[in-house]
Amino acid sequence: MPATSVWPLIDLELRHLFISGYLVRNFRLLVNVGAYLYISGSAAALPQFQPKLADLWMSTTVPTLPHSLAPHILIHASPDVENLLLSPKGLPPLPELLSAFAHLSQVTTRTSTLSQVTHPRFQVKFSSLVDVEEECREDEERRTSRIIDWIGGRIAQRASTWLGDAESRDRERWWDDVKACADSDRTPCRTEGWNHPVALILATSTLAPNPLQAITALHARTLDLPSWVDTTLFRYTLIIHPTPSNLNPDEAVALLNAVKKQFDLNTHLLQLPSSLEKVNVRIPFASSRLSPPLDVSRSPEIRRPKLERRTVVMEITMSETDAQNTQRFVREFVTVSLIPWMERYVIEWNNAFSSTRRLPSRLLSSTTRRIFGSSSPAPTSSVANGIFSLESQTWMHRRLAEFSTILGDYKLASLVWETLRKDFTTGSDVLPLILAPASSLSVYATAALQLLGLNNEEVSAAPQYRALLYAVRWEIGIPQFASIDGERWLAMAAGNAEEPFSALLLARAASLSSRRGAKRRAALWYTLAAKKLERSGVKPLTIYFFQQASDAHAFRKEVLLSPSFFEIEAQEQDPKIDPTQACIQHALGRLKYSSGDTTAAIKLFLKLLSPQCNPFDKFDNDRMYVEDFRLAFEHYLSTNPETPSFTESKLPLNVCLPSRTRVRFSSRDVSESSVWTEMQERWTAYQKTRGDRSALDLREFAEVGEPFWIDLALCNPLDTEMNLTGLTLEVECKDASKDALTSVVQIEIIESVFLNSKERTTVPIKATPLIPTSLKFINAHYSFLSLLRTCESLAVRGKRLNDTPAQRQGNVRAPDAFVVANVRHPVAKLEPRFDDTSINHEDETTFYCGEIRNEYFEVENTGKLTVNDIWVVLPWDGSIRIKDDGDLEHLEKIAGPNTLAPPQPYRLSSGPLTPGASIKLPIQVYFGTPGAITNSILVVYREDENSLASFVAKATRTAWVETLLTLRTHLVPSLSLESEYTMMLEIENLGGPLGVQVRQVGGFSPSWCLTPAETPLVPLLAYRQLWRLVLPIHLVPDFEVNEVVAPTRRLIDSLASILAAQEPSPPECVKRPVVTCSTLLHGSKLSTQHRDFVWSSHRIRTRNMISTTFPTIPMQQAEAIFPFYSGTDMDICVLWGLPGTARSGQIDLTNLIVGVQHGALNRLLSDITSSTKVSTREMYAETARERESLVEAISASPWNVNDDPLRLDLQFEPVQKHDFELGKPYIVPVTFRIRNFSFQFSARFSLNTRNPSHIGHPQCQYLGLLTHHGVVVPSSHTLVTGRAIIFRPGLYSLPPCELKINVGYEQDGVWHSVASFVQSGVGQERLEVSSMNYPIISN
Repeated sequence: MPATSVWPLIDLELRHLFISGYLVRNFRLLVNVGAYLYISGSAAALPQFQPKLADLWMSTTVPTLPHSLAPHILIHASPDVENLLLSPKGLPPLPELLSAFAHLSQVTTRTSTLSQVTHPRFQVKFSSLVDVEEECREDEERRTSRIIDWIGGRIAQRASTWLGDAESRDRERWWDDVKACADSDRTPCRTEGWNHPVALILATSTLAPNPLQAITALHARTLDLPSWVDTTLFRYTLIIHPTPSNLNPDEAVALLNAVKKQFDLNTHLLQLPSSLEKVNVRIPFASSRLSPPLDVSRSPEIRRPKLERRTVVMEITMSETDAQNTQRFVREFVTVSLIPWMERYVIEWNNAFSSTRRLPSRLLSSTTRRIFGSSSPAPTSSVANGIFSLESQTWMHRRLAEFSTILGDYKLASLVWETLRKDFTTGSDVLPLILAPASSLSVYATAALQLLGLNNEEVSAAPQYRALLYAVRWEIGIPQFASIDGERWLAMAAGNAEEPFSALLLARAASLSSRRGAKRRAALWYTLAAKKLERSGVKPLTIYFFQQASDAHAFRKEVLLSPSFFEIEAQEQDPKIDPTQACIQHALGRLKYSSGDTTAAIKLFLKLLSPQCNPFDKFDNDRMYVEDFRLAFEHYLSTNPETPSFTESKLPLNVCLPSRTRVRFSSRDVSESSVWTEMQERWTAYQKTRGDRSALDLREFAEVGEPFWIDLALCNPLDTEMNLTGLTLEVECKDASKDALTSVVQIEIIESVFLNSKERTTVPIKATPLIPTSLKFINAHYSFLSLLRTCESLAVRGKRLNDTPAQRQGNVRAPDAFVVANVRHPVAKLEPRFDDTSINHEDETTFYCGEIRNEYFEVENTGKLTVNDIWVVLPWDGSIRIKDDGDLEHLEKIAGPNTLAPPQPYRLSSGPLTPGASIKLPIQVYFGTPGAITNSILVVYREDENSLASFVAKATRTAWVETLLTLRTHLVPSLSLESEYTMMLEIENLGGPLGVQVRQVGGFSPSWCLTPAETPLVPLLAYRQLWRLVLPIHLVPDFEVNEVVAPTRRLIDSLASILAAQEPSPPECVKRPVVTCSTLLHGSKLSTQHRDFVWSSHRIRTRNMISTTFPTIPMQQAEAIFPFYSGTDMDICVLWGLPGTARSGQIDLTNLIVGVQHGALNRLLSDITSSTKVSTREMYAETARERESLVEAISASPWNVNDDPLRLDLQFEPVQKHDFELGKPYIVPVTFRIRNFSFQFSARFSLNTRNPSHIGHPQCQYLGLLTHHGVVVPSSHTLVTGRAIIFRPGLYSLPPCELKINVGYEQDGVWHSVASFVQSGVGQERLEVSSMNYPIISN
């Protein structure tokens, strides 16, 4: 294999070993790789291998462990050492002095396999033996509680300082402080051995009276440590030789040799000769240690006097020589003495550990126990609740794991830690520090935190503090902590604790998530951290974290879309404030208010009132926001009477609705509807027929001195109430400056407006112009909640312009529109109104359905000019008519145009109407439909007939109509030849509690009339009483078929013209068929008003039917095409009155179909079908679709119904007697009456009276001719006779017949068929035949 291909495989394997966490420590492996390349003949690859070898060697250097995992060294110094350092040098105690030099670089250690490991940074920690002894006496739960309280106090004390510096905020000094507090803890604990001492330095100086005796006393001192503290210590003697001293240099060296000879070679002489040098160095140093606790069990005389927290020394000033000597001592102590001592113990403990882990012995012992059993009891675990016993082998294994971790032997350490984790559930917290960073490490972190029980309801201080230590160690010791989702570990370590350090853990997790781009998760953790700090009372950091949460939650990724997309879609790029953002800002606002920043709190509360703030559950949220804003603003006003910052501020919400704001003049209806437009169009069309060139001046002006109103539309967008005070409008006038507007117009100021939740209302604001000009209302001013003066624009955004290419390419809009009122000098002016009090002497607000009211329509000249030409335009439905009384006689014929056109305008011909004068027009109002109804009348006027401009005035009135009577009909063919049909009319009282009097029943139809009956009048129809009437209906006298069917023929021609894209013939060419008025009861007569109101109901129903059936035909064209009355139409009118009052009216039932229809439009459809087969395809698909829809509408229209005109009736005696004893059968005569109900076509028939082939029940049989043929002319009948034979008495039924019908007409001897029908199973009647001597016995 060539060398170029060998190396990538070796490199990949070695890299894999490195990544997996088992770092390559053995240099022999690398040498073997080079030897392999040389032996295999790949010497040329050696130059390429050398840089790879260097890279791999550098990669074996281990990262720096956290300071809390460094070897712990105790120092016990004699009193002369403390005096030496304090005066005159001014140095801290010896442990703190040596801690300044505890960070060593480039320290080399050896693993258990004697592989060298280079530590770029090696740390040790020094502590006073006396301090550690006192700390170990304190209960661990109490100590951890005190540490947590101390950390919380530091956070509360320094929070303001941290936030005051931008650099501190960026570097997150609060987290650095928490890390320093947790990482500098040096008190041994029962659950781990990191803080258990590994060495003891006994220090004295040559200033002692007897240094050798002092050293002897130090060595003879017994350690006052608890039994659970590991006392396997490396003892070291330190002799400090200052200048000047009691001993000269030679004597100091002699002392050193004597100590080495008497105690050990581990002795060092530290010379500090240069105390008087002028050149000093400043050594950075920081201490975050807690002060020793107060131990009340000790006597006061031996109690340490210094019990308060030590002063933190940030720098130590020493001479350069002293610093070098001290640094040399620390390095020499660590590298020459401490590390070899630890390596020796690692090798010793590793041998013991390996002997217990050998596979053969373990396999043999397990097999023996499985086969033969074991007489000795099973060994019990030496670990209980994570607490190790020093005599147990497990403690030795843990110390082995800790020492190998410190020395960088990660391969051995990971093996031991993994064994401890599996066997004793400990070590999961250390494995993430020594294995390569990977996402799988979260399993160890989760296991370590779950053992602490942080999710329990009540967690003691010790587990909380232990979780903090784990989190700090992971964050410091894992180089790529954020890349493996380490922020989740911090969040888990925070748990349910409510302490400040827990909040800072969440804040640190949020900071790491924010850097990685997980903004939403960061916002969540920032919010939780702020909530915890808020409960702890740390307001500065709480506010800062809420702000960070708000910024993180508001962050949106860059949208890779063109800004034109949002413009086209009419969307805003700024997203709405979601519920989380709203909750964050609300909490932030409350904190700012409680901390004194009222201005910022008010701005935040105002922002929460924005419509963009749309939480999912806004129940009482708006109420809470409004109350908080009110409280904050009232406090702001009490402390700042000037209020310069909030003068005329703009609310984030809009209360005014500019698009619905209107100007209302005195003659204008408040509501806008299409009724006025329809009336104006009818007036314009009527003017054209008269040849009048005057045009309607629809521009509405205000007049000088006359008030008008601006109906300001308001809407409360909040879910709570609000009040507005001082509501007024700002006007802009081109003829006057802003300061001179008071001389132009006077605008009303509304004192207070109260709006409920989501309420919409209209507030009229009166304006009185003083000069002729144009007024533009641009802004609305009001005080929100009577506190905040606000200005809101009344501009309506202009529409998007797309006329030119430049407009289509950009967002170009028309200018904003405002409410404008034009003011002119007074001109002719009329004020119309309804006046019904002068006639009825009543003022009802509720009317009954069908009630007819006699009223006056009054028109008053309120202007200053005389008006000579006045016209009144009534509603199209005919619900209002000019009063014109006249009675109608029975069978009186009424003629008129056969169109659906509304009534024409009416001219008032009472002469000139001078200013101040009025005219009253008697009218009748018909309330035909139940519910809310609006009566409207349009008045068109001008000064004289020569004026080219006509003005309009509008009168409207709204009333509520309730149901009084209801009508129902049932129509059947009549059995009598005197009438064609019989109608059952049901009249029920549904609304008259005091009774209703029915006065008359009448009908209107071009073909049918009612036959007067001798039915007496009902004196009173009580509430819920039903009255049935039988109405015989027959053809009117002198009936003319051609006159009745002429409108239908014209309808066919008009529809054919429309389908052919031609104009139909004008409506004047065909007259309405003569309508006959008929009455049923004797007494009251029908009048012209009843006729007009019946026709009004008929017109409404017909127009609705046309608009539903033929939506493609415009109504103006349909009015001239479709007939007002068809030959089969009939209207029923019932007159009623209320006893004891003058109130009366009528109930109409219109558009009843009486008679037979013959599908009048079928011929048109057949012509269309035949023409479609030979015609070419339409050019435009829209035209074809419209044509198809029109054809479908014609086919399904009510004018194209096809009915069977014939009815078959049998005439015979149902009970007959015969003497069967004579032996002769009985011959029954049977007469068939066939009646043609059509008044237009004849009908050919074929009656088949065949006998049944199987007789399963008593049936008689026909004799003679069984098939009969004939013709029945329109509106007549014919008789067909037959015979049936019966052989014995009994109950019989006549066999069913079959009637075949062919409807048509005969012309020039040729029969033209129109339709065909078949009636099966008809004529089956029962017949009873009995013997003259014996009665019939039924079974």
